[in-house]
Amino acid sequence: MISQARQLWKEALWWTRIKLIYERITLTRYTNLYFFFALFNCVALVILQGVAFADNSAAVRGIGDLLSEVNVTKGLPILSHGVLRLCDNLPGQPGTTCAIVQTSNAVGSDSSLTARAGGEELWNRIVKKSPDEEDGDEDEDDAAGQKNSKGNGDLVNIARPATTSEADTVNVENIASVAIQDVSCAQTMLWLEDVLKNEKREDVVTLLYNFWLFSLALVTILNESLPHLGASLAGHVLATGWAAFRVSSSEKMRRNYENLVVNGACHINFMGEWWEHRRGHTISILVVSSVALFMMAYLSFMLFKVYAFQSFGRVGASDRVNRIYKIVLVFSAFLQLTAFFALASPAMWLDRICSGLIHDVVHHNMLYVAAFIVSLLLLLPWLVLGWVCVRKEGRKRFLIFSAISVVLVGLSSMMFASALYRFIFNSWPFFTTITVTAYVLTVATALLGVWCRLNFGKGLKHFLQVSDALDGVDFTPVYFSKDAEKGNTFNVTLNDSPRYLDEKYSTDSMTSPVQQPELTYNTVPRAPRGQSVYSTASGMPVKLSSTPSLFQERDRAASRAASARRTKAFGGNHLNLGRDGYTQPQMPPRSATPSIRTKASRRSRNLTAPSPRSSLGSTSAPPDPSPTQTRAGTPPAMPTRPGLPANPRIRPAYI
Repeated sequence: MISQARQLWKEALWWTRIKLIYERITLTRYTNLYFFFALFNCVALVILQGVAFADNSAAVRGIGDLLSEVNVTKGLPILSHGVLRLCDNLPGQPGTTCAIVQTSNAVGSDSSLTARAGGEELWNRIVKKSPDEEDGDEDEDDAAGQKNSKGNGDLVNIARPATTSEADTVNVENIASVAIQDVSCAQTMLWLEDVLKNEKREDVVTLLYNFWLFSLALVTILNESLPHLGASLAGHVLATGWAAFRVSSSEKMRRNYENLVVNGACHINFMGEWWEHRRGHTISILVVSSVALFMMAYLSFMLFKVYAFQSFGRVGASDRVNRIYKIVLVFSAFLQLTAFFALASPAMWLDRICSGLIHDVVHHNMLYVAAFIVSLLLLLPWLVLGWVCVRKEGRKRFLIFSAISVVLVGLSSMMFASALYRFIFNSWPFFTTITVTAYVLTVATALLGVWCRLNFGKGLKHFLQVSDALDGVDFTPVYFSKDAEKGNTFNVTLNDSPRYLDEKYSTDSMTSPVQQPELTYNTVPRAPRGQSVYSTASGMPVKLSSTPSLFQERDRAASRAASARRTKAFGGNHLNLGRDGYTQPQMPPRSATPSIRTKASRRSRNLTAPSPRSSLGSTSAPPDPSPTQTRAGTPPAMPTRPGLPANPRIRPAYI
């Protein structure tokens, strides 16, 4: 029972995550376009890059089959200024010997034309030889004059030239065998094999890079993250630059091949039309990357307006907090860009020194491997700490992040002291681009991290915590309509006048994306209030009572009965404070200072009423004919409930 409930809970969580992903992707039409175009771009470039990788793999395999028939001395081929040299160690090192490879007159000119005519078919048969043919090669060699069977597939579907007879084909194979047996021709093919292996490494890195770009686009939509949005756009810029560079580098490599092999040492075109197919693939990748760059730039701008409004226009963030948050966003963008390049650079380096021709001349290779393994192991915690410490303002975690940054920058700088590292750096342009980009981004990220550390304790941590808490309870935030200093894009102008508010919200034409709630109260101007909370400025007291009218009449009757009893008991000469000149103590105004209030209250206490005896014994004063009679000119007293103070402006006549 418990296991079933747990399984149901896991399925519910799984469906909840899928629903959340679907809601984020389909939030607006721009998020839809951004996601699906990023997916289409990733699939298209991965397919094209996979085809290019297959072409390079077939070429490397074919050249390896040709060189397997020759016992050529291994060395390090170096091409510089059109001159090919074969060295037994790194150039410039003590004891290194380099021999110039002769690239002319390796094969007689009489057979060069025939060799070129059948070179394409020869390369096609060498590269796409089927496994059955490879197993039966030894048996077929014993049968003289037997025809060579073709493979099951063709790398390049090239028709056999009509002018080439069967004898010419055999002659071409003999010429190719003689050509590859030549030392100079074999050495030039060593150079071509080494270059094509580097091309395979570049294909793998570029293919993985396309997956990384799609992951950035997906995280951008799910988290509505400006750092990922900026990193994704910058990544597309670099991808387009790489595609253009590979088109030019492919053409340069083809010219070197024609000068060194076809017109040089071998006088035969082993590659056939492979270069034409390679050119088509590289140009296709460049076109798709360029279109993707322009589309992603437009969609990124549209998403930036929405995400920037949510990030910088939210109510509750001060100007200083917004400035600090912008710095953190730039730091996060650099951190995201550094992630891939810092991983790709050491991976390419390890593959190059562990395989290929350079492996034979590497000394202390285990030391290099250990250094780059340490870099790879430190890179993951460096990325996680950098993302967390600047948002939560963790001082101890930032110290660890800074220490790892120093180690990474130090290792990258120390590697330039190695002659092997400098040689690969100078001879491999793609590795140079990746390494320089990774180094610059690492240093820039470390400096931006220090800048973020200087802003710790200035309110960003509290603001992000409150924002996350409100987002966690599905709280709808409120945004500023316009702030000149924050630079928001949306212009909304509000007026405080009631007439403007009535006219504005009575219409449906709203220019602001933030809908203001309608007023639920009457906007009629209120009447001005007096200084007293119980009266108006006209001087008439205001009766405040929540008692029903029936009880009010009962209170009035009781008050009149009490007044009649006092008149009956004391007669007409009972105490009349209003007639005897008693002045009610006046409360000082609210704006008076404490000293003035004290003096006013002291004066009011000195004004005491006359003695009741003198009042009763005096015969000069006429009797009060009525208990409600007051001095001339004094307004009649209004009946009040017990416990409520009288209006301080009016002097009521007390009975």
